[in-house]
Amino acid sequence: MQDRPEVEASFDAGVPNELKSRIRFQAYDFFTPQPVKHADIYMLKNILHDWSDEWAARILKQTVPVMRPDSRIVLVEGLIPAPGAAPPSIVRMMAALDMHMLIGNAKERSIQDWGKLAKLADERLVVKTATQPPGIAFAVIEIGFAE
Repeated sequence: MQDRPEVEASFDAGVPNELKSRIRFQAYDFFTPQPVKHADIYMLKNILHDWSDEWAARILKQTVPVMRPDSRIVLVEGLIPAPGAAPPSIVRMMAALDMHMLIGNAKERSIQDWGKLAKLADERLVVKTATQPPGIAFAVIEIGFAE
């Protein structure tokens, strides 16, 4: 797992003993080049919604040079549902989150917004899939190179 150096102690304390041999912490600033080369998946969870398109694209751009042609960037992020695709409670919650994020020049995104952001980071990137369970405000969004 990658995160800011000051998170390492709490990460280490939270990893169950049976997983300690299989997972490790790596200090990393996502505005610098990604040090892990040629991974299958680069996962970002609840990161990009905190940033404007310009800054979110800068974060993604740090990973593109180390990706293989079949690598994926997997995002776990809020997804503004298409009209009529979610219960009113989810629509209201996402609208409220979006208003909250706009205060800091960030935003929640629709699937079209995620596609535009991928292209802004690198013209070769596209949204491959987006999976949003019914009634859930968050989705797993898979980004990779266009075929």
